[in-house]
Amino acid sequence: MDSFAEEVTSVNSLLVEERLVDFWRSERDISSTGHEDVAVLCCDEGEHVALQRPDGDETFYIYAAVLEEVGVQLPLNTFEADVLKFNVAPLQIRPNSWAFICGFEILCKALGLEPSLGPFLYFYGTKDVNKGTWISISVLTLVKNSFCPMRLISRKTGKTLLLR
Repeated sequence: MDSFAEEVTSVNSLLVEERLVDFWRSERDISSTGHEDVAVLCCDEGEHVALQRPDGDETFYIYAAVLEEVGVQLPLNTFEADVLKFNVAPLQIRPNSWAFICGFEILCKALGLEPSLGPFLYFYGTKDVNKGTWISISVLTLVKNSFCPMRLISRKTGKTLLLR
């Protein structure tokens, strides 16, 4: 855990009660059994994003707000998986940064194009990248005047509603 900043290790999920996550899953028709491609589970009391998982464990954390408000669906599509190939976990990308990823996908589809990493990186970049903390994706200064989406997710609660 030494490789994670305190701002990461100090965040614990509020979604630790099975009944809350059961309701959340039922609203989105997502299973808890694991017999499907994806199972959404509640976090344990005191569980936080920097906990080391055993080798072979395919568990990952993601903000509930990314699934609820931004509209990311599980399993992640090819483009979203390509963004993560920069050796980042879904949870390391700030919730509002997921909105840039999804917005780019929507724009590409509206133009009849397949979203891909090259054009995405032409318009968007990272900022405030420090090892062991969150990553912010934003519009590059070059194109900022032509596209600037609004903030979608509350800074107060966006980081405390975690799922695994």
